[in-house]
Amino acid sequence: MVERKIAKVWEQGASRSKCIILPKEFCEKLGIKGGSYVEITMEGDKIVIRPI
Repeated sequence: MVERKIAKVWEQGASRSKCIILPKEFCEKLGIKGGSYVEITMEGDKIVIRPI
């Protein structure tokens, strides 16, 4: 099953890094809490986020 949510992307600070807020439901399912580290990989045109 594919779960989809809409999230806004914005630029942060002088480096103009891109930021996104992950939906609460996704974070709860992955066990991601404030201060957590995640692995981010590209698989074709998809971004995959895994807790580490």
